[in-house]
Amino acid sequence: MPQPPASSLSVARRFARFVSGFSLDAQLLRGRGLEATGAFERAANIDWEASRLVLQHSVSTAVFNTVTAYWNLVAAQEFLETARASTTLHTRRVEVTKGLIEGDEIPRAELPRELASQANDEALVMSSERQVHEARVTLARAMGLSILDEANAPLAADAFPAVPSAGALASMAPAPLLAVAKDRRYDRLAALKLVESGGFLSRQAITELRPRLDFTGQISANTQAETSLAKTSNGWAAPSFQVGLNFEKPIGNNLAKGLVLQTSADLAQRSIQAADLERNIDASIVQVLYSMRATADQIGRLTESVRLYGETIDAENERFRSGQTSLLDSILTQDLQTGARFTFTQAKVQWATLLARLRFETGTLVSATNDGNGTVRYEDLVTLPQGK
Repeated sequence: MPQPPASSLSVARRFARFVSGFSLDAQLLRGRGLEATGAFERAANIDWEASRLVLQHSVSTAVFNTVTAYWNLVAAQEFLETARASTTLHTRRVEVTKGLIEGDEIPRAELPRELASQANDEALVMSSERQVHEARVTLARAMGLSILDEANAPLAADAFPAVPSAGALASMAPAPLLAVAKDRRYDRLAALKLVESGGFLSRQAITELRPRLDFTGQISANTQAETSLAKTSNGWAAPSFQVGLNFEKPIGNNLAKGLVLQTSADLAQRSIQAADLERNIDASIVQVLYSMRATADQIGRLTESVRLYGETIDAENERFRSGQTSLLDSILTQDLQTGARFTFTQAKVQWATLLARLRFETGTLVSATNDGNGTVRYEDLVTLPQGK
């Protein structure tokens, strides 16, 4: 039986080509230096810090709005209390008037005048109740509460802050408070950060005005091997050199010049805004201090006025019962007392609001914490800030 012919096998060797070396790319003019290569990253980091400071200032603004809404609610509650007290006095005087009329001590024509005055006070009570309701809802909104019913709207529990002595206010100079504001006002610090980042971008744009001169260099070695570098066929072919220069000089370079003008204008705008903000902060602190001194003097006068009117109205009502004064005098005296109490409340809410505003303007309304957040302390809402 014939045998099949023997077959021959051929093995092909496979070779791999290995290259080793390094290359160098260097920008000698345009794009050289940290101002050209790291400006965008550094500006982005600074802008992030500025955004965080703006957020902290927004917290201070929200706290100030909440505090203002709270003091307005305290004032509305005092207005309501004053209106109700006046209505109570009118109700008693109506009873006295009716008794005097029945006793033929005063003419019956006096009763409509007293009833009209009583109706006016009752309308004042209704208006004050509406103001209280509106102030409660405003405070709830400032606090971020959801109001589903009037019952869950907040009421004020604390009274207005006490007014310090005239000497304490007179000794407060603006300069120490201005120094505190420079360190504590987050919006000012954010504005300075934006000026800093704008400076990086402006200097980066200036580097784009340079001509381009790029250097490229490469050194390499190569060989062939079967399976590993240890089995090279003809050794290493080395070294191989490659060097190049790339030069570019745009005609006019208007694009880069326009970018320089744009970034310079943005930097100038940021600088103007930062300077204007600092100027407004300084002016606001000086203005608030002056207003606080005037308000404190006003409160001192009104305190005495309310006290004296309280004594007068009691004496006037007693004289009216005994027939020694007219009904008109009694009504006018009580109306003057009610007006004085309303003005007194307005002065106190103005003082409390100015105090909160001074805290806000100096950046001391919210105290910073270690975790980067802030906390509001009660003593900061009722006391004057301390300067540096």
